[in-house]
Amino acid sequence: GDDVVIERYTKAVAALIRYEDYVALQDELEELRASERAAAAYNAWKEDPARSRPYSEIRAELLAEGKIDGDL
Repeated sequence: GDDVVIERYTKAVAALIRYEDYVALQDELEELRASERAAAAYNAWKEDPARSRPYSEIRAELLAEGKIDGDL
């Protein structure tokens, strides 16, 4: 169960970890990225509230693009 670091000329170039750990890291990374995107959107809105759009408009756009279904 130990992680392995692969080196080339004494420089770390890769790491081997358990697949379950990799999946958990991917999930955490996606959550972190989503949080950063949300924070950036919020900060942009704070700088210029006129940039906002009503939820109904965004929902209609997503429906038209097939990105959500009508049940939401």
